[in-house]
Amino acid sequence: MLRILTIIAQANSYRDFILLNEIENGINPELIEHLMDYPVVSKRQILVTTHSPMMLNYLDDEVAKVGVYLVYKNKEGITRCGRCFESPITQEKLGILSPGEVYVGTEIESVAKDLEIRRL
Repeated sequence: MLRILTIIAQANSYRDFILLNEIENGINPELIEHLMDYPVVSKRQILVTTHSPMMLNYLDDEVAKVGVYLVYKNKEGITRCGRCFESPITQEKLGILSPGEVYVGTEIESVAKDLEIRRL
């Protein structure tokens, strides 16, 4: 409960930028959906990190398209970042599946290659 209250308080604080790392850890999955509404509607810039594709299912498709980034290393070993759902592979699937299902059902290396090609 303290973790949830802290997230809500931080989302409504005076800070301009907030980092929430592994937001789902230690929180009942039934409450996560409601908790994910706070970063989406907050007037603050909030960076949420997760390894859980389930978290993506709580986002609307349009929010996922502009707000979900994939951090990856290219073949030269340089760290890059790109919108996960800008890849043609993920865009095609997003019309049928939820964002979390697309993430689980897509080879991330292929998405990274698509993002790298789009950078050129």
